[in-house]
Amino acid sequence: IEIYRTQIGYFLDYFRNRSIYELSDGEIKGYLSNLITEHEFSYSTQNQVISALKLYYDIVFHRDISDRDLPRPKKNNKLPDIDQVRLISLF
Repeated sequence: IEIYRTQIGYFLDYFRNRSIYELSDGEIKGYLSNLITEHEFSYSTQNQVISALKLYYDIVFHRDISDRDLPRPKKNNKLPDIDQVRLISLF
């Protein structure tokens, strides 16, 4: 709850001079893009922000924001370190 509250607070502060009700999905997406580029949020933090915003809009404005309009980031899959793989295969 605290994480959602904090993320919604940041969102409201970012758009403090705008009517939150009238923001387009594109503007909300732009906010997320700004978080990614300016603050380098991890994929899990991005997902928390998206979940918080979707819940906020659903409860307060009865407005559904679809995954198509606000897609969730994919986790980066790191390839294994080859030296570790060779060491494990020796046993």
